[in-house]
Amino acid sequence: MWFRFVGDALEVVIAQDDVKLRHLAARPQCSPVIFESVPPFRDVRVEGEPTLHTHGVTDARRSIATRYLGGEDGERFTAARGPGVVLRLPITDGRAWDLAAILPG
Repeated sequence: MWFRFVGDALEVVIAQDDVKLRHLAARPQCSPVIFESVPPFRDVRVEGEPTLHTHGVTDARRSIATRYLGGEDGERFTAARGPGVVLRLPITDGRAWDLAAILPG
């Protein structure tokens, strides 16, 4: 899951036709887990009630995509995407951990 932190919130762009939006409509809570797939395999879990926004989607998507892909590829990625929604999750409760203590030395 690609994301960004803005102030005291985590933001994710969700495509307008993504099933996640239907799940959020039925139960407006989420707890994303963000993890690294390389040692020390750090994770963070954030819980809360998100808000959904239809304004600022392109700017949020561009900011997030260029973080992961770099400037030129991030711009191309953003231009190729359709409508979306920004999920904004205030960080009021969270948990972080890593596996450094149990990994082979």
